[in-house]
Amino acid sequence: MSLKLKDEFISLEIGERLHHLAVPILGLTGGIATGKSTIAKHFKDLGLAIIDADQLIKRIYKLPTSVEFVKDNFPKAIVKGQIDFPTLRKVAFSETKNRLELEKFLYTQMPKVFNQAYQELGNPQAIIYDVPLLFEKRLDTLVDITLCIYSPQDLQIKRLMERDGIDRELALSIIDNQMSIEVKKSKSDFVVINTGELSELKAHAEYMMRKLFEQTLI
Repeated sequence: MSLKLKDEFISLEIGERLHHLAVPILGLTGGIATGKSTIAKHFKDLGLAIIDADQLIKRIYKLPTSVEFVKDNFPKAIVKGQIDFPTLRKVAFSETKNRLELEKFLYTQMPKVFNQAYQELGNPQAIIYDVPLLFEKRLDTLVDITLCIYSPQDLQIKRLMERDGIDRELALSIIDNQMSIEVKKSKSDFVVINTGELSELKAHAEYMMRKLFEQTLI
């Protein structure tokens, strides 16, 4: 058995789709600390094929060219020849131009690692692309359908402080450097609201799977 996106939600031809992928893509997004990664994991447990943009970024950071880029542009973030990620994060978010410069480098490397990840999945009939910057990078026009995981900003701040052990000021700075979660919510085809328990979020994931996908014998 395999899961495919229902025909009514397939909106793109191969040539119009991200990296000319042959199968439909659901773009999964949300703000930081909204529960997006949690729902993506549950989708994976339910049998859906997931490509995680954050994991692709980690692959990119392991490349020698990435270390050289950080060394040349953010030298304070290199410790003993390796990238010091807490320092890189602070430097990157300290000024908009720093963040944009880093993001530009990372996203130019993305097509290669994306295709590697897709090949590793085998032959799924659809994929979910878990990508925080779906709208910021205008990738929403390159996927068939979009789904946003939404939490109010005050809840985002609380979760981010608890998760990363940072103060409110840094948490707010990180959130403010992203597109407003309210804007992402308004731009998305579908929205899952996450303000409750994990069991509720998983139930929402299962509902969305039934609504958007169908099983095939392939």
